[in-house]
Amino acid sequence: MSKIDKANRLLYEAKMKFKSAEDNAREILKKILEPVGEHGVTITQLDADCEDEFIAWAEPNPCDFHPVTLIRYWKGNLEVFLSERDECGNVKADGQWVDYDNAHVDTWFIMDEVEVNLEWADGYDSES
Repeated sequence: MSKIDKANRLLYEAKMKFKSAEDNAREILKKILEPVGEHGVTITQLDADCEDEFIAWAEPNPCDFHPVTLIRYWKGNLEVFLSERDECGNVKADGQWVDYDNAHVDTWFIMDEVEVNLEWADGYDSES
């Protein structure tokens, strides 16, 4: 077996492990987000400064970047709300819900943001 064949085999194995971990993370997100309902969990605050803060980005089409402001599991679909930016680069409320798989987001970063913001989401904000 050549060096390139070995390298390709190792890359394939790593990608399959990564895919499995990503699939597992999405299933966990669905379980966590189900009680939240239609409005979802905040990922990026409105008016966040895109130039000065780390925020979650989606790329639903090549070179078409949008800030992710919310995530939800609603009616059997895992979705993110993709917002627009104003002329100053700040996140604004305009946007649309997009299927998670079509948004091409960083799942690790999304999970971190869900963890930070979950306690204020509907379904978690008034636990006994």
